[in-house]
Amino acid sequence: MYKKIEPDDLVVKFDTEQRKLKEEWQEWMRNTSVELLKLSRFLVLNPCSSIAEMYQTLAYELFNIAFDLAWYFLNDKHKELIVQHLVRIIKAENIPLQISQTILNLAEFMQHDKERLQIDISSLGELAEK
Repeated sequence: MYKKIEPDDLVVKFDTEQRKLKEEWQEWMRNTSVELLKLSRFLVLNPCSSIAEMYQTLAYELFNIAFDLAWYFLNDKHKELIVQHLVRIIKAENIPLQISQTILNLAEFMQHDKERLQIDISSLGELAEK
């Protein structure tokens, strides 16, 4: 039904060091969203992964909830590594507006949900100003 969450594999999905072009960022976002949906233990979200592979908008729309559901199963070490990757994404010079907005929405979503991401508020503010 669902794939077992392998924390190390999930952390690798958030590594964006090689992303330079807008298309590369968009592909990263889609792939990461789809993978998070595949990992979902909620039966209603898991099948959405195949649709999200074809419809990028759906992948973006479900990113927050899919991230939150995977986050719940990670230990502190893996959470910290993902936050480090998110901070690198925030500081990237060439990040497309849609990806910036998705990361900002994720930070807000997590703040209103169970657990705030440990990202410096000034970094989020700088991203919002871009």
